[in-house]
Parts: sequence; structure tokens; C-alpha cells
Amino acid sequence: MLRISLLLSFLFVVSWSNAQQELGLHFMQDVWQVNRTNPAIIADSSRVSIGGSVYGDFTHTGPGINDFIVEEDGVTKIKVNQLIDALEDTNTLRYFFEWETFNLRLRFNQLSFSLGHAIKNYTTLDYPKELVKLIGEGNSQYIGEEVFFGPSIDIMAYNEYALGAAWQHERFSIGAKAKHLSGIGSISTPKNDASLYTDNDIYQLTIKTDYEVQASSFLDYTNGTFDSNTGDIIFKGLFSKNRGVAFDIGLQAKLTPKLKVAVSLLDVGGITWEENSRTYRTNVSKVFEGTTFDLSSLLLGDTINIDNPSDTYTFDSIFEIEESTNSFNTNLAKRMYGSIVYDFNDRLQLGALVFAQAMNDETLTAYSFSARYRLRKSLILGAVYSIRNIDVINFDVANNLGLNISGKFGPVQVFATTDNLFSVFSTATSKNVNARAGFNILF
Repeated sequence: MLRISLLLSFLFVVSWSNAQQELGLHFMQDVWQVNRTNPAIIADSSRVSIGGSVYGDFTHTGPGINDFIVEEDGVTKIKVNQLIDALEDTNTLRYFFEWETFNLRLRFNQLSFSLGHAIKNYTTLDYPKELVKLIGEGNSQYIGEEVFFGPSIDIMAYNEYALGAAWQHERFSIGAKAKHLSGIGSISTPKNDASLYTDNDIYQLTIKTDYEVQASSFLDYTNGTFDSNTGDIIFKGLFSKNRGVAFDIGLQAKLTPKLKVAVSLLDVGGITWEENSRTYRTNVSKVFEGTTFDLSSLLLGDTINIDNPSDTYTFDSIFEIEESTNSFNTNLAKRMYGSIVYDFNDRLQLGALVFAQAMNDETLTAYSFSARYRLRKSLILGAVYSIRNIDVINFDVANNLGLNISGKFGPVQVFATTDNLFSVFSTATSKNVNARAGFNILF
């Protein structure tokens, strides 16, 4: 049961977790939060607006929760074999959370200014199937084989303070934001090589590593055990020593009275981590007598016996973790939006969008098509069909139908949007869940 608990913790505890493929919001050009996708788009004619929103996006290319957790005779059971069978050779888990605590806008004729704060949390985890099998089933299945089990981890949480300006001409508008970043915590793995070879002739284990972890505040290594603290980030590190800057820039042009095109580049920048920053390295090539390697017990902080019961090994004695104190830098995941919107008539608006996001050495892309219809003067309903590249390694593509709605009741505007409508009602089986909801008060 300890192996199962560790396995589940590995997969999902880190998912308090870098991909933000938010598509439907871009077409909601009556909602001020559209400027989170392009700072040049000015949503409405109100002179003052203040509001906020909450957004979450979860993607896992592996199984959904219901693929391995079942209820039998009133008892919840974990089907480890089903979990392992449902995994790809390489699996990716991504999570993005954003709480826009406030966003204030002031408009003076053609010129508008904005000031806002948001708490953001990214995670990307790429892990091989072999890692989960080693934790859940041990290495006996790999006699005579070399298996690579090092995961790639990228976790970052920070506060964002944004100051923006936009200028609107009759035929076009331009906008930009300058953002001060205050880091809450980070974990990343610039190197992630780890392998295990189990020799079937001379009964030996060979362990090789070239693995490096850079961490700030979110990870401690004490007495051979890694302790993570990624859960509570709300209003932490409001003004920390982990500082950075980033920029957004956008343009929108009106080609005809009914046709508009727009392009934007977002999150160009990064953070330098200095507060509680540590680098942990392991670079070993070791041979052990024996054939049993209990990785799950090592990760739990226990000692193991590889062959002789009198010879015990700890995580540190095998991997020889070296710790150093030094600052490091991480870049934000840059995003690009390119769109075209056509006002078919006073009620119907059609649009198309190309999206790209650069994360580490990967580029995720998405394409979407939108239709929004004004049911009443203050009520608009929209639908979005999107094609999203969710897994560069395995070339997995998700086709989703999304829905969005915005309504104005007096000075209060409320809205909600999701790029995957069906996942909202079946989160336990879906591999991708995406939603934003918020409000604005307009004057």
C-alpha cells in the first residue's frame, strides 16, 4: 500500500502545478479579461472597470482518475495494473492555476491604463512509464535490461503585478504591459538522466545518474529525504527576493468595418531565484551485487537491502546527493495569439485563432474557431471548437468543444468560459479540464 500511495503522490501531488492554452477567452471581446490574451484589445466603452477572475487548466496525457480508481462493494480501490497499462511510454502532466485578484482599468478617450495583480502557478511533469512501474512493481521485470526513469519537472509559482497601457485609433489599437514578478517557489530539473541496469548473468545492478534539481522554497533535502511544500501559495511571497520582469505586447487592426485581425506576444521574461535557493546534483555510476532494487522504499526515506541483509543502503548512499547554494534563472512560457474576427451582423460574430506556446524545448500549438451570438443586449453566448497539441513527444491531439457566456446586470458583468465543455461535468475521466470565471464592475 505504501508503494501505491507513493505512486499516486508522485503523479498528482506535484500537480499543484506549465501550459496555459486559453482559447475561448480571446473571442470574448466584450469582457475586459480579454486583454490577458492581447493587451491591445479594449473591451468596452466604460471609463472605469474593476474586476477579477479565477482560471485553471489541467492536462494529463496518461490515464484519467476513473481509469485506475474504482469502487467495489462500497470500497474505493486502486487498480495499479490498470494504471500502468493506461500509461504512454512517456507521459506529460501539466497544470496552470491563476487567480486574478484585481484588475483596474481607467479609460480616457483613446487612451486606457490598467493595473492588476495575479497569483500564478505552473507545473509541467514529463515522466516515463518505467518510473511508475519501478515504483509500483519493482525491477524484477527488467532483468537483462537498462531502463531510464528520470522525470523532468518544472514547477513555478509567483505573484504578478502588471501595469498596462493601450491606445486606440479609428483603424487600429496597440497595447503593452510591463509586469513585475515576485517568486513564491520553484522546482526545475536542468538535467534528468537516471538509469538502472539489472544484469541476468552475474547478478549485479548498475545505477547511472546525471540529474540536477534547482529549487527555491518548494523543496528541502534533509537526512536523505526530499520534502516538498508546493501546496499553500495564496498570498505568499508578495514581495520576495525572487524577482523578475516580463512584458506583453499586442496589436489589433480593423481591416474593414466588420473585419478585425489581432496578434500578441505574452510573458516575455523570467525570474531570478535567490531566496532559499538550492541546487541538488547526483552524478554517479555504481555497481552493486544483487538484483533487487526497491526504489519506492528509497523514495519514502527507508533503507533497502540489495543482496546481503547486513548491507543496507539509503537514498543518499546510493545517489550521493551534492547540495550547493546559488541563485538560478527560469523563463516564463512565452505565448503567441494570432486571430481574425468577423462581425457577420449585429448579433453574430465569427472568429478563428492560431495559438503557440514555447515551453523549454517544446512548442505547443492550438487552432480554434469561434461563434458568438448576442441573445439579448446584455447577454452573449459563444461556442469554440479547438484542436490542441497537448503532447509534443507522442503527437497527441485533443479536439474539444468549448462554451462561453457573458452577461451584464446593471453595472456588474459576470462571465464564464471553458475550452472543453464536457470535461467540466466529468473531471474524473477527462484528460483535460479547463475553465475561467470572473466578474467586472463597470462605470
